Amino acid sequence: MTIKFSRDIYSKEALFKAAYYYCDKAYFHIDADKTYFYVCITPKDGETSIPYEQEFQNKAVEYMNRQIINQKTGHIREIIMARAFASTVILDDNEDSASSPETDEESAMKDWFDENRNS
Repeated sequence: MTIKFSRDIYSKEALFKAAYYYCDKAYFHIDADKTYFYVCITPKDGETSIPYEQEFQNKAVEYMNRQIINQKTGHIREIIMARAFASTVILDDNEDSASSPETDEESAMKDWFDENRNS
């Protein structure tokens, strides 16, 4: 069976991710022209009662949604990760930025927020 996907709606990455998700159950061949992607699905076990076409389409939609969400909110994840990793190196306003932070084991285990909550 061959499914046609519009290049204006679906990304190549989403189709490859969907194909990878089902690669244990079917063989996939992905081709394209200027307007469409073509995905040919051949079940590995010859089983045709499983709705591979519908399952693949649903998975492609899921991966497109993930891609859209990542494009719109990826910067928030980057900020959260940067803040999480940077919380141990935040300098106090009164502290000289040229001085080195404490490096003993006890200071490494202290939570910055607990020490600076009321500052």
